[in-house]
Amino acid sequence: FTCSVPMTRIRDIAHRNDIPKEMKDHIKHNLQNKLHRCADPGDLVTLDKLMERVKHEGTYSPAFVKELEIFHVELREFFNASGLDDTAEQVANEDSSFRPAVDKLLGMKKGGGEPVAQLPALTELRRLLTSKVRSEQTLLRLDLELEKYSFVLLSQVEQGLNTGGGGSTDWWQRLLCALQQALVQAELSGIAPEECAIVG
Repeated sequence: FTCSVPMTRIRDIAHRNDIPKEMKDHIKHNLQNKLHRCADPGDLVTLDKLMERVKHEGTYSPAFVKELEIFHVELREFFNASGLDDTAEQVANEDSSFRPAVDKLLGMKKGGGEPVAQLPALTELRRLLTSKVRSEQTLLRLDLELEKYSFVLLSQVEQGLNTGGGGSTDWWQRLLCALQQALVQAELSGIAPEECAIVG
């Protein structure tokens, strides 16, 4: 991915005079440079953590916080992370049979549920879509949104696994769940479905 407006804003944010050098360097190395090289959904995770830190410390200027919040919206729109919510709601409103699965996933998503817990809910909704997705444009759009969001969740799981705890029972459970869910997503996307079904 390459982006224009979000890149311009994050560059300006990293060069603001109302934040300490340590914060400037953190933004430059962990967001600006990374986005410039190769933006991916994992950058949303990095930005979420940065925003949590800024709000927790509570020492930054309102102008800086506002610019960071605007950048957050722009980056989410760039990765179309907000499109999932709108499309899922539209589908559930048009066909009530999707409502329980939609509410389950969006409730976890908006509530900041663990990525490893959101993945099965996402898979459940994608499975419901598969029988109808070929004939309905809105359902196809939702399936594509779910597919993209699965990459975001898997990226978050990966970052969580890389932060430590390797070898523990919980670590292995999260890893195996993520691998299984990744195979299911590949199967639902039509990538070697027979092989994925056997392994998954």
